[in-house]
Amino acid sequence: DGSAASWGTVAPAGLTLLSTVTASSSSTLDMETTFDSTYDAYVIYATNVQMSNSGEYIKVRLKLGGVYKQNGNSYSYHFQASHSNVASYNGTAAGSEPHIKINNGMSNSTVEGGFDGIFYIQDPSNPRTTYRHRIQWQSVYVNQSNYVVTNSGAARHSGAGTGPMTGIRFFPSTGTFTKGTFRLYGITK
Repeated sequence: DGSAASWGTVAPAGLTLLSTVTASSSSTLDMETTFDSTYDAYVIYATNVQMSNSGEYIKVRLKLGGVYKQNGNSYSYHFQASHSNVASYNGTAAGSEPHIKINNGMSNSTVEGGFDGIFYIQDPSNPRTTYRHRIQWQSVYVNQSNYVVTNSGAARHSGAGTGPMTGIRFFPSTGTFTKGTFRLYGITK
């Protein structure tokens, strides 16, 4: 416009690392200090998550309105999986559970590596009374029969009006997480 040049601050693009949690004989892993309205969407990368016992699977609960919800009919979910020995699809669904089941039984072999997954969380700070918080995921792991498995799924908390989501808890079906890293990223608006 013919006037002197001026400069403004531009927000960084992409992912911003917000927190890291590392497992070591852990019965739960909580990520709960950085969910707020700064970002509309978040991503959690789970890397090399290993369990103490073969056949275990990963569960999740959401922290809504300041409380990890775990009553008997809180969550509905569906995931599909296929593995390297069978070309068919295997699905698991539940409509009223006290947790979200992420996968089926895993190998606890340190040679095979562990569970690697990506979790997507949209609009966690939404306080609307009609809103039901949800997550989705994609993962790869080796099952207890030693076959590589790919799986993906989605879930939601079935109660409306529970308040903003301020945390997510990962925990094994039995035993502990012996190894693994969970990194939470905010996706720049």
